[in-house]
Amino acid sequence: MSHATSIRYEAQVLDRNGQPCFTVDQAHLTDAPRLASIEVIAESGQAEIAWREFTVAGKGDTVIFLNAVCLPYGTKLENEGAFAAPQKLTAGRHYAVMLNTDVTRGGKLENRRYRAYFCLVQQDDGSQRVQQVSYDKAVHRWNWDACGTVR
Repeated sequence: MSHATSIRYEAQVLDRNGQPCFTVDQAHLTDAPRLASIEVIAESGQAEIAWREFTVAGKGDTVIFLNAVCLPYGTKLENEGAFAAPQKLTAGRHYAVMLNTDVTRGGKLENRRYRAYFCLVQQDDGSQRVQQVSYDKAVHRWNWDACGTVR
């Protein structure tokens, strides 16, 4: 008997004019993962949902991560199920994104989950940029120092 498995992979958080844009690990783009749900959680202090939606198979446009496709934060999806409307993101807060996707491999459906951490960094000119947070294997911790202090 086989069971569907879900392995967690690394998501990518890109900067698009000071707002996050989400995609899957570059090595997975050739598998064309289809978005099933997205969740962004604010993790500074008490965890709060900043944005959460899911898609319904067969309804509306499907978000498929290929090549340069990324999903901007707060995108209104045609086939959405909105659990939580997008909240304003704050510079210095710690965020996590989870992308739940489906991939067809060898005629079988495979579920893949992608996760990444990020923050918004306030610039001297008043603008902000998105900073993906990486794991520092040398000291065994996430490098939140790149985010500055919570404001």
